[in-house]
Amino acid sequence: MPGEFIQVAEDTGVIDAIGRWVLTIACRQLAQWQRDGHESLSMKVNLSPLQFRQPTLVHDVTRILMGSGVRRGTLEIEITESAAMNDPDRSERVLREMLDLGIRVSLDDFGTGHSSLAQLSRFPIHGLKLDRSLVCGLPGDHKNVVIASSVASLCRNLGLDLVGEGVETAAQAEFLVAQGCREMQGFYFSPAVPAETLDGMLAEREHAAWRLPQPAALQ
Repeated sequence: MPGEFIQVAEDTGVIDAIGRWVLTIACRQLAQWQRDGHESLSMKVNLSPLQFRQPTLVHDVTRILMGSGVRRGTLEIEITESAAMNDPDRSERVLREMLDLGIRVSLDDFGTGHSSLAQLSRFPIHGLKLDRSLVCGLPGDHKNVVIASSVASLCRNLGLDLVGEGVETAAQAEFLVAQGCREMQGFYFSPAVPAETLDGMLAEREHAAWRLPQPAALQ
């Protein structure tokens, strides 16, 4: 599992090579799905803090993106809140270059770092991902409810998408929907599956035979 090797990869520096490989494979797969008729599909890919700090990052992403044939506007890069805040001036410059390439950007693990709202407003980002450590206590944990509600309000006021991660129960999904969250990920909907399995799920969806569990507020 990622929790068992990511930190080792970060510490040894090989995470940069792993990250480029992951981005390459992800873009190739997305382009294939789009060629197969799923034009509306998009892909989110995480960048590690070390990878985000690489001076060749924009060049690498540009090369991978152009080589894959992915439709403009369907790739989204996720970086952690702490990575973005490590060097705000550089982060703003890099993210604007990403935006020029048609790449969407969101901040991952939001609510676990130390953000300056003044700095946050500078970044050309499209969304915030509410960290799973905050989602897991919903809707029973009062402190988590207050934090999640505040982040949702921040997103509404800044015109950002809110993504809930680690959603495992209908109650969690219901709470997030009530906060205006329209995008979630987690075992409540599906565990991670190989690309080959998703091929079949997409085919079934085309024939209206596949339905993800939906919170009552969205039904």
